[in-house]
Amino acid sequence: MSPPPRSAPAASLVLVAAGGAVGCLARTALEAGLGEWRTVLVGQVVANLTGAFLLGMLLALLASSRAAYAAPVTLVLGAGVLGGWTTYSGLALQVLGTGEGAGPWAGALVLVLSVVGGLLAAVAGARVAARLTRPRRGSGAHA
Repeated sequence: MSPPPRSAPAASLVLVAAGGAVGCLARTALEAGLGEWRTVLVGQVVANLTGAFLLGMLLALLASSRAAYAAPVTLVLGAGVLGGWTTYSGLALQVLGTGEGAGPWAGALVLVLSVVGGLLAAVAGARVAARLTRPRRGSGAHA
C-alpha cells in the first residue's frame, strides 16, 4: 500500500488561486473583446493554443535557468494564470455537445485543435525559449 499523498502547503494553494484568478479574468476579457465574433470555437481555441505555447515556453525557460524561484513561478504562472487562461473544462463541455448549442462536430473540431494544436504549440514555445536562452555566436571569448 502506498502512502497517502501529501497535501499542498497553504502558500502553494494561495499562489495557484491568485494566478488562476488573473488567468480567468484575462480569458473573460478575451471573450468580451471578441464581441460578435465570440464563439466557443474561437475563444476556446485561442485561449488553449496560446496557453499551451506560453506554458511550453515558461517550463523550458525555468528548466534552463535552474533558479530557486522556479517552483513558485510555476505555481503562479503555470498552474495559476495559464490554468485559468486555458479552457479545457469548456472543451470537455463542447466535446459532449452541451456548450452554447454547438453541435458534436464543433466539439470534435475544438477537441482536435486544442489537444493536437496544444501539443504542437507547447513544443513551439519550448523551442522559442531554447532559442532565447542559447548563447549567440560570436559573443563568447575567441580562442
